[in-house]
Amino acid sequence: MFGAKLVSVNVRHLSIGLLALGATACVIDTVPLPDERSDDTGTADRYTGPGIQSQALFYSQAPAWLVGVEGALAPEARLTVENITSPNAWHSGAQANSLGAFNLPIQAAFGDQLELTMSIAGTPWDSLTLLIAPPSPAATLGSLDLAGAFSGENDGDPGAGALVLVSPPNAFGLVSVSAAPGALSADLLVIVANTSLGASTEARAQADGSFMAVLDGRSGDSLTVFAVDPSVGGAGGAATTAEVP
Repeated sequence: MFGAKLVSVNVRHLSIGLLALGATACVIDTVPLPDERSDDTGTADRYTGPGIQSQALFYSQAPAWLVGVEGALAPEARLTVENITSPNAWHSGAQANSLGAFNLPIQAAFGDQLELTMSIAGTPWDSLTLLIAPPSPAATLGSLDLAGAFSGENDGDPGAGALVLVSPPNAFGLVSVSAAPGALSADLLVIVANTSLGASTEARAQADGSFMAVLDGRSGDSLTVFAVDPSVGGAGGAATTAEVP
C-alpha cells in the first residue's frame, strides 16, 4: 500500500505439555489446533480465518474516516484503533458487521501511525500499524469529481455534470450509489460507508467512468463517499456526505 507501513502480528499461540510416564517413557500432550477443538470452546478458539486484511482498509480526509470494506475483519469482530503518534493518544473502536466491514471517524494527520487490533470474543487475534499517508493526485481529483457529481456541478476531468444517485432501500434493505458515465476516471475505487449502520463497500469505476455500489441502508442513513487510487494505496481524498432517501 502506498505510504502505508503495515506490520501484521499474529497473536495465536499453541501450548505443549509434557507428561512423564515412568523412568524411561514420556508422552507429549499437544493442545489441538482450533479446527480440532470440540464445539464447546469459545468463538475465539474456533475461529481459524485470516486476520486484518490491509488491502481492504481505506481512509479519507476532511472529514477523516477509516473504512474497512467486506472482508477487512472477521465477521462481528471488534476493532480498536489508537493513534500512537499523537501526544494526546486518541483511541476508538468499531464493531464489524456480518460481512467483516466497519467504519469509524478517526483523529489523525498525515504521518501519524494508527495501531489496529482485532479481537474475537474479547480475545486479541491480530494487529497491524497503519501509516496515514496523503492521497495520490488521482484520488484527490476523483474525490473532488465525486463531490461535484453529487451536487450536479462536476466540472473536472473527465466529464461535466455527471450525477451520482442514491436509491431508497429496496425490499431487502439494500441501497445503491450509482453514477452515470463520465463521473470518474476509469479504475478508481469508490468507497461508500454507511456511517449510521457501520456497513461499507467498494465499487470500481468502469471504462466509461460510471460505477455502482450496493450496501445495507435505511432511509435517513448517512453515507460517506470518497475515491481511492488502488494502484498506489488506500488513501482517499476529501469525503462527501449524502443521505439515503
